[in-house]
Amino acid sequence: MKHEILLFALCFSLLELNAQSRIHLDEKVISAYKSEDKRSEVANSIEIIQEKDIINSQISTTADLLEKKGNVFIQRSQLGGGSPIIRGFEGSRISIIIDGVRMNHAIYRTDHIQNVISIDNNMLERVEILEGPQSTIYGSDALGGAMVFNTRKPKFSTEPDEKLLLRVGAALQYASAAQNRKMNLFMNLGGRKIASTTNFTLSEFDHLRTGQNRAAREGDWGLNKTYVAWKNNQDTILENEKPWVIQNAAFRQYDLMQKFLSNYPMLP
Repeated sequence: MKHEILLFALCFSLLELNAQSRIHLDEKVISAYKSEDKRSEVANSIEIIQEKDIINSQISTTADLLEKKGNVFIQRSQLGGGSPIIRGFEGSRISIIIDGVRMNHAIYRTDHIQNVISIDNNMLERVEILEGPQSTIYGSDALGGAMVFNTRKPKFSTEPDEKLLLRVGAALQYASAAQNRKMNLFMNLGGRKIASTTNFTLSEFDHLRTGQNRAAREGDWGLNKTYVAWKNNQDTILENEKPWVIQNAAFRQYDLMQKFLSNYPMLP
């Protein structure tokens, strides 16, 4: 009986110690009211995309990320393009914000805009999509909602035996439908007091193509027999040797991000 009491007391102590060592973190929403709030206390409809979901999604552009993970409707003008639409609002009626800096405002057109693809999805750490009117927080043009993008923060060296934290990553991606070729290089260099992160991405998208195997009844419907090009200082109509290819839709994009972070105390 004495041994059973001692065993019970030991198990109870271990359970109490384990309970004390646990740390419960409440989920925070940083961007809803520009301050830390519990998601359960925020009235707005918010979709949050974490970094692990961004990495595992294997998407080509940020527009694809919003469509597949953020429940945002995307209008595409060409392969690799993407104009976000939130509850029927687009263009200057929704705010696009990256690290607190607005990328569009009321001067922009109210129709489709493709500037969301200028945000490299490889450098994103967190995305918050706020549906519904956000004008009180983000300005009068955020009638339909706001999309808040947060990029990766430099990481410091924190281990006692580690003076310099070095993380290097690379990725290659290929998508056959759009003939998309993508290369990404990433490096984080962190010390005790200062850290930096570098991200470089090269993306290429080919021209949009229609099917070459066509039914006889379709004739030349949907084919592009001519296209316009700048020649001799003027727009010139040229014959399209491959009418199933929509010319002037391909593009190449370079994305470079460099961030520095210091934890030195601020001067008074």
